[in-house]
Amino acid sequence: MSSSENSKELATTEPTASTTVPISEMAITKSVLEYLTHTTTVPVRYQKDHPKASDTPVADMMAAILKGREVGLQPMEAISSLYLVGGRVALDGKTMLALVQRAGHQIRVQIAMDKATVNAWRRDPYTHELVDQGAVTFTKKDAETAGLADKDNYLEYPKMMLAWRAVTFACRLFFADTITGLAYVPEEVGIDAPFEEIPFDVTDDPADDPDPGDAEAEKMDVGRDDYE
Repeated sequence: MSSSENSKELATTEPTASTTVPISEMAITKSVLEYLTHTTTVPVRYQKDHPKASDTPVADMMAAILKGREVGLQPMEAISSLYLVGGRVALDGKTMLALVQRAGHQIRVQIAMDKATVNAWRRDPYTHELVDQGAVTFTKKDAETAGLADKDNYLEYPKMMLAWRAVTFACRLFFADTITGLAYVPEEVGIDAPFEEIPFDVTDDPADDPDPGDAEAEKMDVGRDDYE
């Protein structure tokens, strides 16, 4: 068989675990997704033999990939960060934040013990300047009202969880076009997602600051400028 015929066969044959195809060129097919359900590469909700797995992991992964494509997520990124429950799609806060950063926007998070405030700036597509959009705050009282304060993550990491809620609130309010209307976070659809640290440096706790006059809260700047 000639080299061209061999290439044609690979292009038309559904890849399997034994097919010699570079990972970067491997099509996401049903058999590939089925193979992934037997690995620990995907979240437990898609691992076929895990007690917390979905009844239809392959179909759910495909749906996550298709939905992720709408917001520019790679297949494995979509599988890891999207949650599908009862016809609703939730996106974890870390991925919301990443999408906002990729678009060149910026947020600043100020964290105190009982609240977190996010200031947001959009990158003007013509002048490339950052334009102030306003601020949102999520408080401990808000968490209690939403029935979140007694969850394990909030009890163990109260400041970080308040910060994540403020971040996702800001993403949905100021950057809805960037996350294309993915308005839910996992806990809003009944999913207890694993705790994740805020993916950027945090200054020292203001309680330890010898001069707290200008340090009412921990401050974090997040945006494309920080990575250029």
